[in-house]
Amino acid sequence: MNTMTVDYFGMIPKDILQIILSFINSLKDSFSLLLVSKRFYHLVKPNEIQWKYLCLEFWKDYKDQLIKQENNWWFSREGEYDLEWAQRESGKDWFWFSQCFANGRVFEVFYRAIIFSLSPGKEMNGWGIKLYDRNIYIGNFIENNMTGDGKWICGNEKYVGSFVNSWYNGIGTLTYDSGVKYEGGWHRDRVDGFGSITYPDGIQYEGQW
Repeated sequence: MNTMTVDYFGMIPKDILQIILSFINSLKDSFSLLLVSKRFYHLVKPNEIQWKYLCLEFWKDYKDQLIKQENNWWFSREGEYDLEWAQRESGKDWFWFSQCFANGRVFEVFYRAIIFSLSPGKEMNGWGIKLYDRNIYIGNFIENNMTGDGKWICGNEKYVGSFVNSWYNGIGTLTYDSGVKYEGGWHRDRVDGFGSITYPDGIQYEGQW
């Protein structure tokens, strides 16, 4: 005998579904709804405003928990560990961040850094985001170290290029807060090999370093 799974939620008018969704205020419940019905899935998943709200609420509670732990007062400093900034710089949507939160893929590592990722395992391997005070790294990791292609923003300075064991290493571009830009080779955070420096007035020097 043939059996057929009936999506009863698919029979509910959309305005009623929206009322039901308005009572959902946790990441756990929101992800549960994604599995309940295709109708819910298509209504819930694209709702970036809702995912943003849920992520920011979760992030606030998460930081509050860290603040209560001994010597974690720095998570309360204004303007630091800015999740909205991390979302803008990474280009990831809020649903991606909500998946990290819901799956427990947000964790504190050494030097007060917090990593976001969908990669499994106790250590960070693969693509992710590391947020530290007012600094952020977006790119590849190997065993919690920034290794591979990535972007590091530290204050008003930005480096885009290759990393090895969290050093600038390989080919990359560093733009200083003064507007000076270096493009070329790096070795352990020092310019190394062929490269060029461009000043804000347009003057450029090329050569071996």
